[in-house]
Amino acid sequence: MAKSQKKKDDEKKAEKKLEEVEAKEVKETKDVADEVNKALEDGVKKAKEGAKEFGSKISDEAKKVSKKVNSNDKVKSLKEKAKGKEKEIIIAIVIILIILWLIIRSVTTAYLKPIDYMFKGIQKSDVNTLLKAFPDFMVEEIKDDDDNLEYFEDMLEDIIDDYEDEYGEKIKISYKVKKTKDIKKKDLEDVEEDLEDKYGGDIKVTKGYEVKLAVTVKGKDDDETSTQEIEVYKVNGKWSIISFN
Repeated sequence: MAKSQKKKDDEKKAEKKLEEVEAKEVKETKDVADEVNKALEDGVKKAKEGAKEFGSKISDEAKKVSKKVNSNDKVKSLKEKAKGKEKEIIIAIVIILIILWLIIRSVTTAYLKPIDYMFKGIQKSDVNTLLKAFPDFMVEEIKDDDDNLEYFEDMLEDIIDDYEDEYGEKIKISYKVKKTKDIKKKDLEDVEEDLEDKYGGDIKVTKGYEVKLAVTVKGKDDDETSTQEIEVYKVNGKWSIISFN
């Protein structure tokens, strides 16, 4: 009985010892697992922090690059605007120069207007165009008398008929100025006096030129260039011819 009891006690001690060993192993296993988990968590944390830091660096670099690109774009935009402004200024200058040239040309060649009207009137056989070459008071007198209008119409027809007989149809008249000469003040005063005597009223003749022209008459069959001299006067502020032969 005593031996049997002792055996039981030994078995209980062995079981208890085994339980203690198992508990110790479980604890050690748990500790190892905790350490592994902690290491994993630390690794993940560091990885996240590293990724965040790397992402931040990438973002900073991207901002720098973007800033540079934007800066370059701004510089490019400013250059393009400057070029655009420069082009606009050049165009404006060219337009101003053209306008000035036209103004100067119109002023310096205004005395040729009555000559233009005269040759156009002849070429077209148009009395109204021809009469634009004369002072207004002369035009009024001519238009008031039907005989005067008929005289000019017949004269234009005769001129064109003669030209067509000599040069063929489709007559064209052109001219070039060879020389201009100022008409003296005394001669201008004489012309002014003659006009006032004939037409009455207050007439002012302020300027005059003797114009030497190379006149070309061209038709379908032939052409000819001849030298003609025409006097033009500035009468009451309008450049005019005062005779037509």
